[in-house]
Amino acid sequence: KPRKEAKRLDPISVRSTKDILALLVDTINRVRTEPMTHQKANCVGYLANIAIKALEVGELDEKLDFVRGLIGNKNKR
Repeated sequence: KPRKEAKRLDPISVRSTKDILALLVDTINRVRTEPMTHQKANCVGYLANIAIKALEVGELDEKLDFVRGLIGNKNKR
């Protein structure tokens, strides 16, 4: 069966864990729009695992920023 012509996507900025997570969510949703094969299921699982890691890194970044703020405030006293 003939392949569908790929739709051109707009470039995106990937500079933070939030950007990466948004890209992963979008990609997972695009993969899920077609009938699911074992390859697509593996792809979704793989990307979901990366998304979990991105969320963990984002949470660690937020905590680190909070601690840096506390240290910075102590140094100003």
